[in-house]
Amino acid sequence: VVTFTGNSADGQSSDGGGAVVRLNDASPILISRCVFTGNDAGRLGGAAYVLGDTFTISDCTVTANLAGTEGGGLKVSGVQSGLLAGSTITGNHAGARGGGIGGDGSLAISRCIVTDNTAGAEGGGIWRSTALLPFSLADCMLARNSAPSGGGLFLMGKAVLEIHHK
Repeated sequence: VVTFTGNSADGQSSDGGGAVVRLNDASPILISRCVFTGNDAGRLGGAAYVLGDTFTISDCTVTANLAGTEGGGLKVSGVQSGLLAGSTITGNHAGARGGGIGGDGSLAISRCIVTDNTAGAEGGGIWRSTALLPFSLADCMLARNSAPSGGGLFLMGKAVLEIHHK
């Protein structure tokens, strides 16, 4: 297990990614069996900010991270193929949107637990913007997340959600 703890990105020289930032690269990224805890970003992605082509995050724990604006745990943007599987996203906070997960990229979330996350405005657990890229939840639990609007899940505008249970 790889652990990222107590890392910080102040957001003044970059958009964020408290522990990991991935920007506009065509090669895929795989993060597996990791723990992200106590990281913070001034703006986006308290634990990680992924902006680019393809990524997989599997069997990870993302807990107690903080983002000033969006994606207290994870921020996903402009991704063409994203997968979050078998992971726990808990106890994260975003100042505005997506306490656990925030974003507008293509994202499939499966076998995940999203609990006890908070956001200052929208989407305590998950916040999804107007992007028409695919977004799906399969065999997930969203519980005890809070925000003034959309405690568990906030879908903005024309966001499309597929929900699956096996």
